Amino acid sequence: LSPMVPGAITIPEQELTIFWADPGKTEPLVTQASIASMSITGVVPEGAESLDPFIAATDLELTEELSTETRTLNHGDSLTREIILGVKGTSPPFVPKLLPPHDIPGVASYPAEPEVIETMQKSWISGTRTESTTLVAESGGSGSAPAVELKWYNLETNSIETVRIDGFDLSVDGPVARSRPDIDLRVLAALAVIGGLFLYLTIRVL
Repeated sequence: LSPMVPGAITIPEQELTIFWADPGKTEPLVTQASIASMSITGVVPEGAESLDPFIAATDLELTEELSTETRTLNHGDSLTREIILGVKGTSPPFVPKLLPPHDIPGVASYPAEPEVIETMQKSWISGTRTESTTLVAESGGSGSAPAVELKWYNLETNSIETVRIDGFDLSVDGPVARSRPDIDLRVLAALAVIGGLFLYLTIRVL
């Protein structure tokens, strides 16, 4: 049992069913056994109280893969940004969301569902968490893809460490799309009624 979050965790009493065979008998035998409840407590190491969320591991690294090296896109081009986190000593599902929103003028962002792989080797848990987003050029514009940063507690050095992937500038070569003003349909209907009434009165007067 390896606590992943601070605080007390209680495992309730459980019933264990054991099927076994007695030599010389053909019918299987069944024995019920009770397993007593137990409690374990996850304790945050001294000096790591400020971590939110708290992540403790023996090794953690971030890598980035980009589908293209160009930083200037044409209309309709796309760029996929993939962040891979490798971790040892903790379960990848407990790692928080890595990629922040990509709010870049002229570029639409389509994030994919995270892919989490967990492996167990003897008593150690490890695995990867992969997140990606596809950036599609829709109109002229420019901005910056955000950096990715995560603080974690190293169980081997007993210290807080930081992993970081820097952001990058991105631009779209093309005309800037003009935004259409938001007009309430009820306002349009009211203006149409007023215009019609004015026209009717004008005809009556003439």
